[in-house]
Amino acid sequence: CDKTITCNISHGLLNEESGTCSSCIGNWVLGPNSNCDVEKACVHGTADNITGKCSGDCDNNYWAGENCDKCITGSIPNASCTFTSGHNDSNCKIKIYCGTNSYYYSYKVAKMADGKWWIVDNLNYYFNADNTYSANSKIYYNFSEAQKVCPVGWHLPTQADYKAMLQATDSTDCSLKSSFWTTKTCTPKLNNAGFNIGTYTDGNTYGYYSDNKLLNRGGGFFAWSDTTSGTTNAYYFNRYYNDDTIGVSLNMSQSYYMLVRCVKDN
Repeated sequence: CDKTITCNISHGLLNEESGTCSSCIGNWVLGPNSNCDVEKACVHGTADNITGKCSGDCDNNYWAGENCDKCITGSIPNASCTFTSGHNDSNCKIKIYCGTNSYYYSYKVAKMADGKWWIVDNLNYYFNADNTYSANSKIYYNFSEAQKVCPVGWHLPTQADYKAMLQATDSTDCSLKSSFWTTKTCTPKLNNAGFNIGTYTDGNTYGYYSDNKLLNRGGGFFAWSDTTSGTTNAYYFNRYYNDDTIGVSLNMSQSYYMLVRCVKDN
């Protein structure tokens, strides 16, 4: 009786000789001290017994990322996919595969003035309770979902990504002013460049969700950035509802549901 029990017995089975865990139960792995104190992060693959992350190939080779929870994407089909107003070139679409190689989601892409590729449609697939994906018309995500829904090789734009893209589109009309907003002539320039966010007059307004209620309906375009404000809020990109100005300097509770766009990694 000279051993201290270090095993978290709510997470694993005690080894009577060592005081550590002999095996874990539920969503836990042994961890570096064999105490079953590391939560398994791997979703669609075999979890490493020390880190909890996926080791080796993901299930069926359909998933990607260190936790096998990321969608994968095909290549950009045409290097000249820069949009003009009303352009709907089928060659300027990217395929995103989530969990199967027999079904994919198709989204428009455009190389914006900042030199980066952007997915310029709103994402509309979603997570089930078991972290699988479904084809659905969902276009609203809370902040946690938004951070992981972009496919491998792409990411949720940061506040700086949005600012750089606006500045490159038009350094005068699309730069944020002291009031944190662009001029109203930025919106048509952004639309003409391919980043379609609609206008106040065309009815292309989305609002955002909270507590299963659509709020600010008709209030504009609201899309998450990956930049947090404190521990509970995050900044977002929006087209202001009454005069088509654009801002990225406001923040909102991470529990709210907004639109998601993605930008390609460097």
